[in-house]
Amino acid sequence: MHKKSPATILDLTCNIDSFRILASFGLAPGRKLRVLINKGESVLLVEIDNSIVALSKEIASKILVSDDECQR
Repeated sequence: MHKKSPATILDLTCNIDSFRILASFGLAPGRKLRVLINKGESVLLVEIDNSIVALSKEIASKILVSDDECQR
């Protein structure tokens, strides 16, 4: 997904404990987010509900999204 592109979370492919943690940050199916920084192998910064959340690549890989710009 391109930086600053809006996206919709489709699913979280993780165990229930990780799902709860991600949901507590507002990351849940149906929610909109934007990627602010994608630093290759290390970290991903996303904006959701006017908050910025830092995610490891391992955790970010468990968040399935749909690129909203491609659906227009």
